[in-house]
Amino acid sequence: MLVETGTHLSLALTTIPAVALATLVVFGAHALVWGTLFTVVRQRAVPNPLLGRVTGVYRVANRGGLVLGAPLGGVLARSFGITAPFWFGFIGSALLVVLLWRQFVHIAHAGET
Repeated sequence: MLVETGTHLSLALTTIPAVALATLVVFGAHALVWGTLFTVVRQRAVPNPLLGRVTGVYRVANRGGLVLGAPLGGVLARSFGITAPFWFGFIGSALLVVLLWRQFVHIAHAGET
């Protein structure tokens, strides 16, 4: 989540296309690793009979965030400027990191016997 938070901050601050490109390349690599890692943790932590349901809820929440976030980003950009969605993402990500940081250890080791 630190990489995601840094991505939003970098995109909010930069006016240099090469910096934005490098930021997006790093974020793309992070997204691949995060997606795999989160899937493994979820499969280890959730009992097999519930895994399909939990994965479904995760996907609905993920896609729902995209469906709600796209128009919200447009409204923010139109109302407050083109960097507003990135600032919004940075603040939201930073708050999530602060609120969830201590829980990551428990989440990472969920399902271990």
